[in-house]
Amino acid sequence: MKYLGYIVFSVFCQSVSYGYITRSMDSWAVLRFVFLSFLVTSIIYTTVSIRRARRVSINDLGYLILLNVATAMAFVCFYVAIAFVPGSIASLIEAAVGPLWVLIVGRLIFKARLRLQEASVAAAVTVCALLAAKTSNHLESHAELLGLCLAALAGGGAALVALFSRKAASKGLAAEVILAHRFHLTYLIAAGLLTWHGQWLFEPVLNVNGVLVVLIGVIIPMYFLQLGMQSAEPVVTMLCLSLVPVITYAFELAFGDSFRWDTFAFIANGVFISSMYLIAKARRPGAS
Repeated sequence: MKYLGYIVFSVFCQSVSYGYITRSMDSWAVLRFVFLSFLVTSIIYTTVSIRRARRVSINDLGYLILLNVATAMAFVCFYVAIAFVPGSIASLIEAAVGPLWVLIVGRLIFKARLRLQEASVAAAVTVCALLAAKTSNHLESHAELLGLCLAALAGGGAALVALFSRKAASKGLAAEVILAHRFHLTYLIAAGLLTWHGQWLFEPVLNVNGVLVVLIGVIIPMYFLQLGMQSAEPVVTMLCLSLVPVITYAFELAFGDSFRWDTFAFIANGVFISSMYLIAKARRPGAS
């Protein structure tokens, strides 16, 4: 159960950053944030890995490449999505479709059995997310629809990260080694997009608030999230991440957004459904 605590702590930290980014950054500032934060995270954990004499073998490269692709899909898609729709809505979409991605990928790659209960929970949370987007008037423009689609893709990336992290842990890869190497494609894609469009202007990210968001939103929670993902079931990880929307919504309000009862109700219902499922799963015999 302690690994669930790691995930919940990382969820809280990330929610703070999502709320701030939603209210304070445009799409290019978000990409600059992604580049800077994940580059710094890679440097920090590479240093930690070297100091602890952790080495990467040839046999580890396959998992690290898969984790790079999945991580880039998760983070680039999600952070661009919250440039178009609020972080609370995007994270609810991501959390809702994540378990569906886990079930589909698990079936296609690992021949896992499809579970009707988990698919039903995921479908119910997805409906809540779409209703929350509708009541907050974020289902109207093409940009907002693009944001929701990107959030759904981010859910797929997050599901793949959970699956590949668990497989990597079974091969003996330490968390700091994974953190040192899984973000390279993420910051390179962000750098490529910024270079292509000539948007290298870091002042909005390098102020005090921006640096704190990099620290609280990425560097600190990544380690605890990695530990949690390596030991928790992938579906449990994704459903635990469903706590993000309601916490993010609270921070969006704290950073100046206006409160809507109907939007909050749908977000809270989505989180409640996922949380009840998580509690029920944890109480099953043999649950860790």
